[in-house]
Amino acid sequence: MDLQAVYEQYSEAYEAGGYAAAEPFARQILTQTNKWWRRGDGTSQVLSAQMRYTIARASFDRGEFDAASEEIARGLEAVARARTVKDPRYAFEGLMLLMTRGELEAAQSRHDDALGTFFVAAQLENESDHPLWFEAQTNLLLAKQWALQGLGRYSESEQAANEALALASQHEPRLVPTALERISMLRRLTGGSGDEHLAAAEAILTAQDARPADRAALAFNQASVALQRGDLDAAERYLSESEQAFLGLGDVRSAVSALTGYAEIARQRRQTSDAIAAARRAIARSAEVGDPGTSAEAYIVLALALQDAGRIAEALETLDEALETAGNSRMERVRIDVNRAVLAYNVGVQLNNAGSAFGAAAAGSSFGSAAGAASGDGGSLPRTRDEAFALAASIAVPAAFASDAVRHELPPGEIRERWTREVSMRLADQALQALTALGRADEIVDLLEHVAASASAGVGGAPDDAFERANAGGPPPRIRSFPDKDGPIWWAIDAAEERYGLRPRGEETVTAW
Repeated sequence: MDLQAVYEQYSEAYEAGGYAAAEPFARQILTQTNKWWRRGDGTSQVLSAQMRYTIARASFDRGEFDAASEEIARGLEAVARARTVKDPRYAFEGLMLLMTRGELEAAQSRHDDALGTFFVAAQLENESDHPLWFEAQTNLLLAKQWALQGLGRYSESEQAANEALALASQHEPRLVPTALERISMLRRLTGGSGDEHLAAAEAILTAQDARPADRAALAFNQASVALQRGDLDAAERYLSESEQAFLGLGDVRSAVSALTGYAEIARQRRQTSDAIAAARRAIARSAEVGDPGTSAEAYIVLALALQDAGRIAEALETLDEALETAGNSRMERVRIDVNRAVLAYNVGVQLNNAGSAFGAAAAGSSFGSAAGAASGDGGSLPRTRDEAFALAASIAVPAAFASDAVRHELPPGEIRERWTREVSMRLADQALQALTALGRADEIVDLLEHVAASASAGVGGAPDDAFERANAGGPPPRIRSFPDKDGPIWWAIDAAEERYGLRPRGEETVTAW
């Protein structure tokens, strides 16, 4: 085998078609490098690690997580052997493999594990003065940003994106648009616009000789923005461009995300049957490629389409399934619960407007296809207006406290203000609506006291040491709204911590003032 010739083919294939195109050549090279190690050659292990990385990325893109993990492990073994013979190039290959392991963990919603892996990768030093070191470091920051975003640590996530932007601007201009797109996405996720960042990314990418993967990612982000604005034709065009580009690169995982977009476009066009069918396809495909985030999004779109079709029982069951899919991804669980609470509340409104006769007739309809008590943890369909509003409250109030816990983890500044205005206060309002419909006056008073105290903790001037600690980043105290008894809303504080792993209030208590 002419290894140099095959390596050139490998490089050309990667530039033209990404990891999937380069994978066959990587496997050819491995057959040769495996023989070299018997002579204790460091180059063979550096090449082995590089080829294992390529195969791992190709497997990852296809959603073959077990195969990707195996290749990463074997690649790291090659890195260890290269280090044993003091080949300084081990550091770069180790960085690339560890970064991929972290991204694989993040894709499985194991964001804390991913951050730990990225921390280990960041300790490696550029011992060989590798020409791609700064590109790798920029991608490592972007990977870290994604994991932090998944945990709801939005301020830290934006900081990582800004660090990636600064590093790319200085050393790797090709990645500047990617960093700008991430900042744009975070702004939108926390209630802002992000339009200027996305426009800048598009302008820079247009001026560059961009790789297909970069253009595909930009098109997908443009589709997301167009969909938010209701420009369905533009969204459909961008989705098609993104999907075809990702498929051309063998990146099936990224391409699957477009299916959910098509389903939402059909739903907004009131093509309900098409939306339901498209959402079901997106759920099936995202499950095949092991993408819980895309699965959860597809479940939400399916639930909304089923609600549009009047199939309320199926819609609630679908959101229960979405919770199972989300696993331990706390922010996905909050997003799903917001939709569950709205749907349950709407059921209560419909039952209330229709009166008891409708409730009786519902036993034979889609409303009554499942019976039983309401529970914030999912389960049966409410049969009466009180059951529906109780279900909405059991979901919305803990979710409101969870969103407030995210707010208290954010340092004072623009992101915190946007999150408070666009997310926390809206969820608190949703929770108050459900409690008001039930006439639970003590809980309403208690929730309002906690909301008011939380606002005080965010602006300073708080009246005691517990709130001073909250200003420093710890959870604020529980409010005792009624003398000599536990707060009527404290159940929701405990539920928020149990469901989402977020600590909205500490154990200390202060009396309402």
